Amino acid sequence: MRVKEQLLTLRAYVPGKNIEEVKREYGLSKIVKLASNENPFGCSARVTEALTSLASQYALYPDGYAFELRTKVAEHLGVKAEQLLFGSGLDEVIQMISRALLHEGTNVVMANPTFSQYHHHAVIEG
Repeated sequence: MRVKEQLLTLRAYVPGKNIEEVKREYGLSKIVKLASNENPFGCSARVTEALTSLASQYALYPDGYAFELRTKVAEHLGVKAEQLLFGSGLDEVIQMISRALLHEGTNVVMANPTFSQYHHHAVIEG
């Protein structure tokens, strides 16, 4: 087996500075991080309560098709459940779309700066 040639050109992901590093570098005592889709207000009480009530199911593998979620979102939006795409975060959704639509020689246009996974998956899919 051989690694795809495209993978040899990819650079490793370099995350942004962590909160403690920024505090030290700029002499700040409080930082509110808004990157990486983090919520500066924390988890809502309703979400915490819902997660706590489901604790007995944590050991079970989740439904990869997300049937219940898909059905409820489809009803709410007034669309067919088959029209919806769910993944384990944006990275997986970008990967699925890239894998389905990009072919060798396909041109991809993206903004700069942007989420690194757009470029990453465009390169991987050729």
